[in-house]
Amino acid sequence: MAQLNYKAELDFDGCTGCNWCDIACPSGAITMTERKAYINDDRCIGCGYCVDRCPEDVMWMTKRVVPLELPIGAELDAETQAQAVALIEKAGVPLVSPLCPCSLSTPMQAAAAIVKGAQNLEDVSAMTGIRGGCKIYCVAPTLRLLKAAGRDVTPPKGFRWYDLTLNMSDLEGGEIDGEEGSWLAEDLDYFNLRKNESTPAERSTS
Repeated sequence: MAQLNYKAELDFDGCTGCNWCDIACPSGAITMTERKAYINDDRCIGCGYCVDRCPEDVMWMTKRVVPLELPIGAELDAETQAQAVALIEKAGVPLVSPLCPCSLSTPMQAAAAIVKGAQNLEDVSAMTGIRGGCKIYCVAPTLRLLKAAGRDVTPPKGFRWYDLTLNMSDLEGGEIDGEEGSWLAEDLDYFNLRKNESTPAERSTS
């Protein structure tokens, strides 16, 4: 199971309540109460975005005394794995490539987090460590998984994201056949081959 060795801390008295750290936090670890930031250590994934965005320079990263183990790691029980595979296939997310290149989190881990109760991007981030780097490539496939699971993917106020980035699984046969001179049919064949070629055991670690 993955471990997190660092967390964010702040000078509470120096906090002016600007809210930039809360907005920047990808895992929902920061909340604002009476214009003061509060950090939930159990949700902090140690990305440092809050430290970078703090205009008062009153936040910093510190090493955890005891590393925090993420709830979702590479090893999954058989029932969770089966439900995660079904969700991935329903969402049309490729199974064999990393969902988050920055944390190397897999589609299986993100899907397992949703199976285990994650309701939004912040929950998946807190459970798997996604969005701790660029916060770009993992968002679209995670939103696809959340939407396939029936979760509300409406962006919070002040945020903008798109709940569907098209991939090969969204194309219908007629659309593919009608594109003369394109390679869409071949691409779809390869997509389906890659999507289904791994075994259930390999899926949990791919």
